[in-house]
Amino acid sequence: MESHPPQTVFITGASSGIGRMVAERLVQEGFDVWGSARSISRLPEWDGFHAVELDLCDPASIEHAVIQVEEESGGIDVLINNAGNGIFGPVVKFSQAELDSQFQTLVSGPLTVSQILLPRMQERGQGQVINVSSIGAQFPIPFMGPYSAFKATLSMLTDALSVECAGRGIQFVDLRPGDIRTPFNQAAAKVEAELGEDWQQRCDDAWEVIEKELEQGPTADVVAEKMIALIRSQSSGRHTVGNFFQTCMAPLGERLLPRKIILKALASYYKLS
Repeated sequence: MESHPPQTVFITGASSGIGRMVAERLVQEGFDVWGSARSISRLPEWDGFHAVELDLCDPASIEHAVIQVEEESGGIDVLINNAGNGIFGPVVKFSQAELDSQFQTLVSGPLTVSQILLPRMQERGQGQVINVSSIGAQFPIPFMGPYSAFKATLSMLTDALSVECAGRGIQFVDLRPGDIRTPFNQAAAKVEAELGEDWQQRCDDAWEVIEKELEQGPTADVVAEKMIALIRSQSSGRHTVGNFFQTCMAPLGERLLPRKIILKALASYYKLS
């Protein structure tokens, strides 16, 4: 029997940035798109787009929203775990509440969504899960240590699911965007603890570099194009999207250079040594 590209997509974090661009392009390509945000009023009103209110930090909200989407759509073919946020500050200054919030949004929430949808995909014998992690899972972003750590956790969970669900007809993708020009940094929160003069200066120096990288990065269109290609081809595996250095040179350097050299270079690049 001839297979057809999946037509029904559920994407979390569709109100802005990468998620909104991907949702818009998918709608334009003829997919039936369900997109979520914590506030439904922030979601667009497009033909072919269905707005869903979902809070990844609230298990009850996740269960209600995802089951609603699955039932009303008739079955999700592609799940895109895209929602995320960042908290900026020294690792040693993060409170437990701030760490918990990052973990819920970047790991626990996406995993709960997957746990609900995967059995249904398995019953149908097909599906695709695209987890949007980050190049920060490979190269730590200074003063966004929990973000990098939890994106790395999401990457490893993607690999684990790929192994555990082998032969079930489900494809798993770990998509790692580099610096993409979006409002992500403007939306990032700062740790609430008092930093002190030394930590504040180091944060300011690194933030200057981070902002410059983001401003010079490609737009979210490149991620949308990559996402559409992955869905059309029903691909699996790990993929990086961004500028040439981040997608080609940096991964090559990781394979060839000792880790201590890479970390030393990162500290120098972000004006921390």
